[in-house]
Amino acid sequence: MPGWTETPLDADEAHRHPYELWYASPPGAAEIGAPRPDRYYPQIVALELSVSGKTTPLGAFLSRAHAAWQALTRPAPAGGSAPFVATPHDAAYAFAALMRAIHAGEAARTELLLFLRGDLLQSPLERHLPRPENAALAVTSAQILRGDTGLTPVRGCLPPEGSDTALLAPLETALTAGTALPPRPSEAPPVGVVIDHAIGFANQVFRRRTPKTASLRSRFIRFWAQGDGLDDSPGIGTALDAARINRALHELTDSPYRTEADLYERLGLAADGPDHHHLKKRASHGTAVGHVAFGTDPDAPEAGLDGVDLMGIQLPAASVARTNGHLHDLYVISGLNWLWYHRLQEAIAGRPAPDYLVTHSFGTFAGRHDGLDGLSAEFDRRLDAGEIRAVAAAAGNSLQSATHARLTAADLADSAKCDIGLAIQPDDRSASFVQLWSDLAAPAGGSGFPVGLSLTLPDGTRLDPPQGGFRPGHAYDYAMRGQTVARLYCQRSLPRAVPGAQGHERRRLTLAIPATADGQGRPGTAPEGLWRLRLGPAEQGFADQVALWVERGETPEGFAPAGRQAYLEHPAYLRFDAEGRRPAGDTGTAPIKRFGTLSAAAGSRGVITAGSCRASDASVSAFSSASAGPDPAQPTCAAVSEASDIRPDILVTGTYSGSTVAVRGTSFAAPFALRTALARLLTGAPGTPREILTRSLAPSEADPRHIGQGRVPGMFSPTPDRFTRR
Repeated sequence: MPGWTETPLDADEAHRHPYELWYASPPGAAEIGAPRPDRYYPQIVALELSVSGKTTPLGAFLSRAHAAWQALTRPAPAGGSAPFVATPHDAAYAFAALMRAIHAGEAARTELLLFLRGDLLQSPLERHLPRPENAALAVTSAQILRGDTGLTPVRGCLPPEGSDTALLAPLETALTAGTALPPRPSEAPPVGVVIDHAIGFANQVFRRRTPKTASLRSRFIRFWAQGDGLDDSPGIGTALDAARINRALHELTDSPYRTEADLYERLGLAADGPDHHHLKKRASHGTAVGHVAFGTDPDAPEAGLDGVDLMGIQLPAASVARTNGHLHDLYVISGLNWLWYHRLQEAIAGRPAPDYLVTHSFGTFAGRHDGLDGLSAEFDRRLDAGEIRAVAAAAGNSLQSATHARLTAADLADSAKCDIGLAIQPDDRSASFVQLWSDLAAPAGGSGFPVGLSLTLPDGTRLDPPQGGFRPGHAYDYAMRGQTVARLYCQRSLPRAVPGAQGHERRRLTLAIPATADGQGRPGTAPEGLWRLRLGPAEQGFADQVALWVERGETPEGFAPAGRQAYLEHPAYLRFDAEGRRPAGDTGTAPIKRFGTLSAAAGSRGVITAGSCRASDASVSAFSSASAGPDPAQPTCAAVSEASDIRPDILVTGTYSGSTVAVRGTSFAAPFALRTALARLLTGAPGTPREILTRSLAPSEADPRHIGQGRVPGMFSPTPDRFTRR
């Protein structure tokens, strides 16, 4: 009888994200989007420094830190490339966290984000690290900021020459005080931040006229294109400052034969390739999101918004094309570290440190959904520390995706509800993932996953749970003809530390199904068709509830087709009502739910999470994701991203100045909510941007799981005549 092959995970693997484990060594045929050996990919390394043999904690830290930093940031050896590279802002952020922890009397432990060479992703990180027990040298804050330890700088990130004294003299005091260097509110200039892909920063909606010459200059004061560029940086990207951007704009306006596309190409930001949604296309997600959040007409300034400086973090194409979120969160975290680094420099130099208002319009389906993992926890932690002032996140567009199911203990005893179909699409060149989460903190009677799962393949092969159930810290494989057809990861999930929030350990069971096609006209390693998930009580343990999410997997518009979305099926799930419309909520007794589809990255308590509604009748958009309830988080509000039922879009700028595209989705509702909050903030309204926004919301009778506390008044409407639909 076919069955699972159990393999224990090592101590490092047991705590890593299952997608990271899968892509480190994808089974079977090479998968679309697999890491390239010559590129660098973000990883998190935990550093824990011992205090044995030293008289002071600081001395112990300095001794161990030097060897660790040299190992992780050493220069490239002759004739080859370094296994690791790190940016100064990522290293400085980890260094600051260690300094604060040590001076607070806490454990000397931190997480360092570094970039690992693609051909090393399949081997354990510790194989590349030396053993620094007897290190005698000390690393200093000067070495970290100046890159003396061999840090690979992102071009434009290092402080200017000769500024060491001004930057470094107060650094020890600033970092050991355990503060985030918050400026006085009256001195804090708001700075808009766009974290997205393909941001057309040369577009006129991001420029302002200078008072003296009336020439157009960019509002972007800094721009980091992660993973793009034609310089010698190892795939980490290129950073531009205002001077570099404005020189490029001057060259553009000085020649009638150059276009904005030429500008991006000269800067190395429009590389051709099948996996790039580059800035040569007429429409780009980042440009549209930035326009809705912060864009203005330079000839018709809007209520002071044109005076707001901007910063851009352009995510690599690969982290966007793969919509399951693999690597995406780490690139965003590195971007947040970059913001912190520049804010720290401004504060140390005695200048007003900016208040960052961030828009982030990406989301995934699967996760804890309690705000205590991934970007949800990261955003809340940084908001609490004062590193950023506001974040606007999209609620998601997956209400009708049939990718979420939820069963109670009573449901698990009902065989009709526990048999759920999983449709794996043909010609899917990417892996499909399904995550199951148990809500019980400590399963009674055993340590395994407290829900039983039997998997039936399209050919009728049935895989029952192993004896004793699925155990945390183990992987389970089923192979046919020597190739993996399905893999399960059973892991414990510990909550991230978020101020003001409490969580508990949970159990996660992740099903990974390889691609059904290889992109060369041949079938993949996994069979397409209807798989069946049979849930029920486990041999050991008991769950009050189990929640299931099929991870997002479709390739976004503008990229070469690769992924196709898997989805759930059940006879009681109603896709259309009697009038042919899609229901806005859960129906009947189906285990497949619409409530609970809120993006996994939008579960933060402090983030502005926006759903979508229509301008014509204020109704909720049929696609706008919804939370399962008010706890732990629900949308803050809903904003217009559809004009009406017959005109389901709004107009925004295309990639290039003067162009127009029609868009819709919560990706554009979220930045409009942030724009509304910023406009009121600039008039002197008190409170945080989230508090300011909630006071201005229009009441609504819609379900708060869709719309939160109300509707954002108004609708984004570009004013110039060139935006008129023709």
